[in-house]
Amino acid sequence: MNYELLELEYEDHLAILTLNRPELLNALNAELVSEFHTAIDEIGDNQNVRTLIITGQGRGFCSGADVTRWPEARSQDNQTDTNTSIGPGIVELAPHLRSIPQPVIAAVNGIAAGAGLGVALAADFRIASQHARFSAIFVRRSLVPDTGTSYTLAQLVGHGVASEMALAGRIYNAPWALEKGLVNSIVPAQDLITTAKDIANDIANNPPITVRAIKRLIDSWDENLNDVIIRETLGNSDSSSSEDRTEAVRAFMENRIPTFHDR
Repeated sequence: MNYELLELEYEDHLAILTLNRPELLNALNAELVSEFHTAIDEIGDNQNVRTLIITGQGRGFCSGADVTRWPEARSQDNQTDTNTSIGPGIVELAPHLRSIPQPVIAAVNGIAAGAGLGVALAADFRIASQHARFSAIFVRRSLVPDTGTSYTLAQLVGHGVASEMALAGRIYNAPWALEKGLVNSIVPAQDLITTAKDIANDIANNPPITVRAIKRLIDSWDENLNDVIIRETLGNSDSSSSEDRTEAVRAFMENRIPTFHDR
């Protein structure tokens, strides 16, 4: 299949999926989300693929939902939850990635924020360049963490660090992420994909049936991510039509500090 907003390459037993909206730091709009799901299905069904690498084109890994679409959606329907206004399927990216049999490596080249962080956390592990940044920025948009992040983040870094990230909405650099266990290693930007390929090839050279069994075994302690997605969506519905949600989006678009009034 030909993709417009992502690139999908195959090298021997590897698949390399590159999000390709660099002008918006690979923000997720409806078209990219749809292509992303299609690509995940294509890879999952390809028995020749033994490992998947996900990365981003340009300076960003994935900056999350395309917030530039929110005002348009809200003007059409004031009751519309902005989390769904970019099109169906964004929050399901995490469980979809977790469902395929191949191990997934996130090669985080730049900012991974919001749903983009959720995509990175849905991978089996993460390698970062020195330019990588991480943020559970949802709260600054008057959202609870979604795309499975409320669960996967706490499982990876523990309750305390996950709470700080989710409640403060700060942006953290690669050394901080390595210290907290968010990523496995940091490499120079020019070596990121090569390093990811080296590890991916080591995985691909092992017995595929055993690799798949190991992935299932390690993932067996996971809570059902589909149940997590439902709880996250319900959490966001509480503020979907609030003045604070509108203010959060408006302030972002106007590049200013928001003022919240708890209503």
